[in-house]
Amino acid sequence: MKRNLLLFLFAGALWTSCKKQDILSEQTPTKSAVKKPNSSGDGLWDVLGYGYNVLGEYANPNASTFKVLDIDRLQADYPDRVETDLSKTQTANLNVGTDAISYLKTVAPNISVGSDNALFKATIKASFKDTSAFSSQYVYSSYNLIIQQKRLKINATTDLLKNYLNATFLTDVQNQSPAYIVSHYGTHVLIDAILGAKLSIMYQSATTSSDRQTASSAGLDVGVGKIFSINTGINSTTSQSSKNYSQTIHYATHGGDPSRALIGDIALGSSTPPTVNISNWQSSSTVANSELIDIGTTGLLELSELVPDATKQAALHDYIVQYLAANKASLLPAPVYGYYNPSQNKHILSADPNLTAIIPGYSNKVLGFNAYNVQYGGTVPVYQFSNPNTSDHFYATNPDSVSPTSWVGYQKDGITFYAYTTQVPGTVPEYIYYNATTHDHIFSTISNYNAGAGWVSHGIGFYVFPLATN
Repeated sequence: MKRNLLLFLFAGALWTSCKKQDILSEQTPTKSAVKKPNSSGDGLWDVLGYGYNVLGEYANPNASTFKVLDIDRLQADYPDRVETDLSKTQTANLNVGTDAISYLKTVAPNISVGSDNALFKATIKASFKDTSAFSSQYVYSSYNLIIQQKRLKINATTDLLKNYLNATFLTDVQNQSPAYIVSHYGTHVLIDAILGAKLSIMYQSATTSSDRQTASSAGLDVGVGKIFSINTGINSTTSQSSKNYSQTIHYATHGGDPSRALIGDIALGSSTPPTVNISNWQSSSTVANSELIDIGTTGLLELSELVPDATKQAALHDYIVQYLAANKASLLPAPVYGYYNPSQNKHILSADPNLTAIIPGYSNKVLGFNAYNVQYGGTVPVYQFSNPNTSDHFYATNPDSVSPTSWVGYQKDGITFYAYTTQVPGTVPEYIYYNATTHDHIFSTISNYNAGAGWVSHGIGFYVFPLATN
């Protein structure tokens, strides 16, 4: 009896000692890569009732985990509680973002999972595996052709579903920690799964356009039209994406005949891109070769809601909230470059790595510091001001820096990047230096920068991220 009590106390401790430092980093669920017969992909219930990690790819079997609900038993007892819809539809959807975070928030805007964080971040990571994929310099947009062959959904209360938990899941809930549950089962369970075939086309681009939303959608429209001969309905003009660079299209099919599957990456630029014909794959879609391609609006239920024990339910919910917050998608700052015009003896800052092709005379591009291309995390706009008479440029967070009583002859050109007005962790001061003789400004993260005679420090302008050091 004493031994059983000790085991009970130990198991209880696993569920009540969920501290912030115990939160797991994002992980791939520890399921087998190849599912066993009668598991998801069985042609019957597929991923319905399976666990799902909302940090994974959106509506992708790779984000599903292990079985949580016993659908066979639920359907046997309540035939009307499990619905199979075999109606077929073909639709297309567009998602456009000004950066990685804003894009992810458009992927499933109608799905509520109890978190304000941008979810499904593996949707980007699966298409663009570079570590800079979440850099603020990039815009993202996507076009998805969805061929629905089947829909499986559950119409039941959580109290009823608690009576139909998979035996292994129930055992794990009773004996394992919240961290274990999330690592093996994910964060939610699928209760409304849409199956069929899907063509996913994702567009990534850096841009110097001030209208990043239009630049993103226009770049996608042009790329999809040229490569796939698909009319997205955006009806853009080439000028709207003319300031885009480092453009890439990633495409992949899901479902359909595997022998006709399509996947690839195409760089967009001055050359004519290759074309891709999707008709063979598109015509191969059947109920038999369907897989998860979309999720119903209320198709995800948090795992904690199915835990019978109230204490363990609360512990798992708290852990999931902390887990999602600790592993949420976040933007990375991007480089800001310093340019010099030797003939005019002038300096300028820009987030555009190709500025020398736009403004003749400037050269000697050097990496200055890192800042954001979009407003993010408490940053404010840093405006460029210029004087046409002296060719001087300076940068300030105050949009009224060139009021009539100060800086006569200067004009506000617009936003160059986004930085902080106070120091936050990871940032350093960006100091202002001015030479009244040459009428020139230099900005540097060096507090005692020595640019030669005549240069005077004007203090701190704003706070930025320093360049990475080896």
